[in-house]
Amino acid sequence: MEKLKSRKFWIALLGALAPLAGDALGNLSGVDPTTLIISASGVIISYIFGQSYVDRAGMMTKQAHDLIEALKDQARG
Repeated sequence: MEKLKSRKFWIALLGALAPLAGDALGNLSGVDPTTLIISASGVIISYIFGQSYVDRAGMMTKQAHDLIEALKDQARG
């Protein structure tokens, strides 16, 4: 549910819908439909890869913190 509150998510969604909406409104009538779909897909794929990177960085930070705590415990005794 937190992702639905994300500004990045809404910008990505609007960015993906913009080419399709432009075509529906007739502003992009000379553009091939395949190009529109590829443009919309590119935004969605970029968002997914970006979120994956952020999630992975968070996991690595937690793993590093856990490792540091384990090493401290070993050092204490």
